[in-house]
Amino acid sequence: KLWFILKEYLKSLELEEVKISLRELDIPHFHHEVVYEALVLAMEQRVSEFEKYAQRMIDLLQFLGKTSIVTKTQFETGFKRVADDLDDLTLDIPNAVSLYSQFCDMCVAQSFMSEETYERVFPNRGRKRFVSEGDGGKIKTTI
Repeated sequence: KLWFILKEYLKSLELEEVKISLRELDIPHFHHEVVYEALVLAMEQRVSEFEKYAQRMIDLLQFLGKTSIVTKTQFETGFKRVADDLDDLTLDIPNAVSLYSQFCDMCVAQSFMSEETYERVFPNRGRKRFVSEGDGGKIKTTI
């Protein structure tokens, strides 16, 4: 159900509709999953459209934070879960690490996420990437 709510949002951009739908689900303890699914859904889009969809999800997450639907702890939990799952996500999304990093960079640039939070939710962001992570065969030391 949550995935369908987020997919519908990407088409309609109706923030209030998402808020209503999440309240109807009545699972406030599970709202970290909203954050997780929003990030993964943005990362699953074509690379050429990633920034557009990432921005839409950032707009949604900011709205959910301002309306107290998702708490700061739930945001961090959702982001951390994505970071923890990056190895698995790269099986379906080969450039998941760089997309996640880009998503977080966008959040920091828009003051939605602090650098300190970024460090907590993605402590391994400076690790070496593998060739399979979509960088044209070059191994990089930073993202």
